[in-house]
Amino acid sequence: FLGLLQVNVVGENGMIFQSRVRKLDGMMDEGLNERVEADFRRWSRQPTVDGQMTLVDFEEQAVRTLARDGEVLIEIVRGSAYRDGVALNPIEADYLDETLNTVHPETKNEIKMGVEVDKYGRPVAYHLLHNHPGEATWFHVSNNKRYRRVDAVNIIHAFKRDRPGQTRGEPFAASVINSVRILD
Repeated sequence: FLGLLQVNVVGENGMIFQSRVRKLDGMMDEGLNERVEADFRRWSRQPTVDGQMTLVDFEEQAVRTLARDGEVLIEIVRGSAYRDGVALNPIEADYLDETLNTVHPETKNEIKMGVEVDKYGRPVAYHLLHNHPGEATWFHVSNNKRYRRVDAVNIIHAFKRDRPGQTRGEPFAASVINSVRILD
């Protein structure tokens, strides 16, 4: 299923970016559009913070992750360490602690399953574990903190929203796991 989804959604060449900038007179700015597309193709060769994936690899991973885990977390990282000043950091959903349900002491916003939301339910921050919960310790050695708070403007959190106020996704097959006895 995951392979078919990957092939049918991402395809062989991934999602193609097409620049459609127009001049003030309404005509397409062909020269600018070609430069933007060329720069995007160059960036797409190594868009991740670790430089280990192409954009097609990244898209394939994101589609598989969405179906398997029910959500995709991507951190947008900016800085001079990256050729174009920006890179993508895919994050396992396990780093977003579903047991973190409290009120943030400074902002007074509610934190629901690791997602800090304002009074309207809009995500304002994500509280990500420093270490994977499967590791020996969840506490970050250098500062003894369990979480790092990342502003929502720096996170892409994709999942299917089935009900109002939902802050986390669920795997595509969650509703049939018991009936197909996949864990037996």
